[in-house]
Amino acid sequence: MNAEQILSIIKTSEGCVFWPYCKFKTGYGNVRFNGKKMRAHRVVYLLTKGDIPDGLFVCHKCDNKDCINPDHLFLGTNSENILDASSKGRTRRSKLSEDDVSAIREITASRLMKQDDVVDMFKCSKATIWRVCNNLNYPVRKEIK
Repeated sequence: MNAEQILSIIKTSEGCVFWPYCKFKTGYGNVRFNGKKMRAHRVVYLLTKGDIPDGLFVCHKCDNKDCINPDHLFLGTNSENILDASSKGRTRRSKLSEDDVSAIREITASRLMKQDDVVDMFKCSKATIWRVCNNLNYPVRKEIK
């Protein structure tokens, strides 16, 4: 598709404008632009707001992966994107609170319960318990003084 065809999809609207064509398995709009397969929201950002600096993501304020409304798109780092998702409850990590993570670490370190019982107690997978105990995805929080 060319720029004119892509931009013709966007209508002045306060709400989401959904990509009406092919989508990647992840739910993001899929478009061939300048000879490359790209996510539609990234192409719309390029066409309406300009370049996307290396290391930055095009994020959605609306949390709809196939939305291409330029007013719903903003640039952010990977960390900012993860924090945004987590603050809105859109990540697996957000299911465990900091208190849950601390409790899991204490219980497993003390060996008071079997791992299967910890999994049942916190309604998560064995892999999640392993990641918590190994400080992956759930790093140890440092207190700020």
